[in-house]
Formats: sequence, structure tokens, C-alpha cells
Amino acid sequence: MANGRRSGCAGCITAFIIILVLVLATALALFFLVRDTSPIMTEDATKDTRSTEQIVKSLMGSALLETEDAAEIDATFSEADLNAILAGIVRSNKVKGLEGLAINFIDDNSLSFKASFKFSIFQALINADIGFSESEDGKTLTFTFKSIKAGKIPMSDTIIKWVGQLAKLDQTIANISVGGTKLNAKLEYSPLRVSVAKETILNLVLNQATSESNNVATSLLSWAVSDNDLGKLSFGKNGVGIKINLTELAYSQVRDGDMSTSINVDQIDTKLETLLNNGAIDCSQIDVSANFIIKGYDKLSSSEKDAISEIDYSSIGINNKQNYEGVLPSEEHTFMQYALGSLDVDMDNPAIIMTSGSAYMKVKESDINTIILTKSLVGTTVTFYNLKNDGTYDVSIITLEAFNMDIKDNETTLSFVISINGYKTIMKIKCAGEPQTGTSLTLNITNMHVGSKVASNDLVKAFLTKVNEAVSGDNWLSCNVEEKTITFSFDSIVKEKQVLKTIMNLSGTQTKSSLKDNNDGDGFVQLEIKWFND
Repeated sequence: MANGRRSGCAGCITAFIIILVLVLATALALFFLVRDTSPIMTEDATKDTRSTEQIVKSLMGSALLETEDAAEIDATFSEADLNAILAGIVRSNKVKGLEGLAINFIDDNSLSFKASFKFSIFQALINADIGFSESEDGKTLTFTFKSIKAGKIPMSDTIIKWVGQLAKLDQTIANISVGGTKLNAKLEYSPLRVSVAKETILNLVLNQATSESNNVATSLLSWAVSDNDLGKLSFGKNGVGIKINLTELAYSQVRDGDMSTSINVDQIDTKLETLLNNGAIDCSQIDVSANFIIKGYDKLSSSEKDAISEIDYSSIGINNKQNYEGVLPSEEHTFMQYALGSLDVDMDNPAIIMTSGSAYMKVKESDINTIILTKSLVGTTVTFYNLKNDGTYDVSIITLEAFNMDIKDNETTLSFVISINGYKTIMKIKCAGEPQTGTSLTLNITNMHVGSKVASNDLVKAFLTKVNEAVSGDNWLSCNVEEKTITFSFDSIVKEKQVLKTIMNLSGTQTKSSLKDNNDGDGFVQLEIKWFND
């Protein structure tokens, strides 16, 4: 009996030892099957410490060089560029245990993706083959994981879903950022898929390439790439490509007329290249130097003046920074000056016309265009650069080169010419409104086009915001960005002129604001004051 109990215990111990050995052996086998200590990021990728912004700026700088002749922007991230960006993601996102990310393009429809993780002494490699495709409407790009291995062990859909949900992978994917911009990607299981809006990817690139202060250029390109007829996103063994067709956005002198309020930006990029290549400035000083060359010293902000204080611009012919006036008119003009006739106006066409029982005050469109040209609207510029193999730089620029207001009876058209490294595109906003009682005239936007394409509301809002910034403080022109209206106001002029204040106090005074055109090609905004003496 005792021997039987001892025999049974021995059997249990033996079975336990066997199970323990099998568990340990399985664990060790899994450890060594999953474990992989080989580096997945190339030495070039880890040594490339450029930020995403620098990589994108360089790419755009190279792509824009051919824009004027090709009538398109064609930028492609190479495999090396993308791996350098992935290295930056690893450095900046601080995902626990993540050691490295890398991709390798297999063909035009698939790539391999590797991710290495390290927890204490345990190091694992995740290896996936991924196919990519666009949705039928062209708005979404989907990456489908065709196979996933942890080391040498294939992962089933069930295991992937279990691990993914346990690790809250959907939240991690949604919160991944590139250069500070979130991808907002969507994760699905069975099979594992990650979907990203095409617009998100394209705007991510643009946000890295341009700053918020240059929102006219950013907004224009963002709108263009979100239009399936204009913006194309391609994946293939040569890399990831962005192509924007500019043909339909082009400025046509025959269709759009002459732009009288324009500046010459032909040599700005060449001057910036000279400064970069002789070491007078570095890449971080390109934007402020472009502003200085275009605006002149007096129109810079105090922070911009501080930023250029130690820069030597003598190599481009500027020996005294404080005296340099830029390519814009040096003297700022105001609506009030033209309305009150304090400038040298045409005496055969005076600003204020007095008759018996009425007074007319008008400001011509040519004067309004001169006022706008002296503001900070025209000349808004964003720069791009590309470091060539010989160690020298190419510079490309996008500039709001011209603004024009064309006034007809009861309507006006605002035109903005944007030069994309020499290729001219045009944004036109048409507004209309009948004469209104009072000293202000509000017009509603009725038509919005870029070239021959209808512009989006967001794009129009960006341009109206820029106009507001340019004329802020003058009180004669304002844009309601949300309601999409433009208002001309004579309020401040009436308050300034004593004779007008006296007239306005007369019994029975009536005022009316309107847009007029004398058929001489120079329309005007007018305030009419009538009074009746008892």
C-alpha cells in the first residue's frame, strides 16, 4: 500500500518534471524563434539626423525646379528618404520597447515592413509583407498585411487581433505623428489593415514643407492635392510620389487681364542660392532672408530684424541693411489719404465732389491696388531648398506675386497671382452687392475659382484671412471669413473730415454706398451724401 502511494507520487513528480521541461523547452524555443538581434535600420538611415521638415523641404525644393516648364509639381520620396523619416519617428515618438522601423519596396503594389522591439534581454523582430491600394473614390490609401511573423513564427489573424487589442494597438496607430502631425490612421482586423486618408498624407507633407505664416501657399497646394483631378498619390518600387497638375490653375493674361499690382520675384531664388552657397546664411535663415529681400528692412518685424542683424548681404549687393527698401513700394498708402485727397490726385477727377445738396466721395480701384501693394499681402513667400551632390544649393520659392481689384457696377473681383517657382497660377474671388444705405457696403462672394477650377470654401477662407491681416487697422476694408463677405467702409473718413460731419448732422441727410464703373477701366467705390434744407 505504502509502496503504491510512493509509486504514485513518483509518477506525479515525473509527470510534473516532464511538463516543466516541455514548457521551458517551448519557452526557450519561442524565445530563440522570435528573438532577433540583427539591426533592421540601415546605417545611412540612423546617421541621417535630418528632421522630417528638412527632408520634405529638400524633396519639394528638388521637385519645384522643373515646375515652370512641366506645369506640375512631381515629388517622390525614395526608400532611403522614407527610412530616414521612420528613424525620426522612432526617435521622437518614444514607443516603449520600439528599437527600429524599416521598409523595403518589393514591387509597385507591395513592400516589406520590419519593426524591432527590446524588453530587457528579450529582443523580437516583427516582419510583415504589406500590399497597398487606393479606394475607388481615390480618397483613402489602405495597407493590408498579407503576412506577419514574429521572428520565424507566423502569426494567425486570431493571435494578431488578441495581441493588438491587448496592447491597444488601434490607439497607438491613431496617435502616431510624423514631424508633429498626427496620421489619424484607422486600424482594422481580419485581415489586419491600416487606412489613411490621402488628404492626410498629402497635407502632412505640406505641413512639413511650409509654415503656418505662409498659409496662402500651404492652402493652395493643400486644396490642389485633395482634388482627385489635380493631386495624385502613387506608391511603387521607386518610392512614394506626389504629383500636382497645375495646368488648370494657370493664370491667363487673355482670360484674367493684366495684373497692375505685381512685383518681380525672378531673381529672389538666385540671391538666396548665392547667400547659401557662400555661407552667408544657413537653411534656417532662408525664409527671413526672403522676407527681407522682398519687403525691405522697415517692413520687417522686430524679431525678423534681430534674426538678420548678423547676416552679411553684401554678396547680393545689399551693403546697408537699414537703408534697403526691398521690391515693394517703400511708402505705405492709406484709404483715408486717397478719400480725402491728401495725395497728389487727378484734379480733373477729385476725391470729394461737392454739389448743391449732395457730396460724393470715391476711391478708384487703381488707388486701392496701390494701397494693397504697400501692405504685407503681395510678396508673401515660402522657400524650399535642395542640397545637391556637389554641396551647393538650389532654392525654389512660392510667392503671392500680384493682387488686383477690378470694380464694375455692383460687383468687384479680387485676383491673386501665385507664382510657383515661375509658374503663375491665379485665384479669383467675385463679390456682388446692390447699393446700400449708410457709409458701408457689404458684398457677398458669388464666385470662387482657381484658374478654371472651382475653389473650396477652406481655400477662400485662407485668402480672405490673409487680406484681413494685410489691411488690419485701416478700417476701410474687412472680410468676414465665415460668412464670406467683404465690406468697404467710409466710417473713419466721415469722422475725420469736419465738413462731412457737419453735412451728416443736417436734417434729412441720406447716405448711400455703392460700386461704380465709368467705363474707363478704373471703377471705384463711392459714398454719396444727400441732404435737404428745410
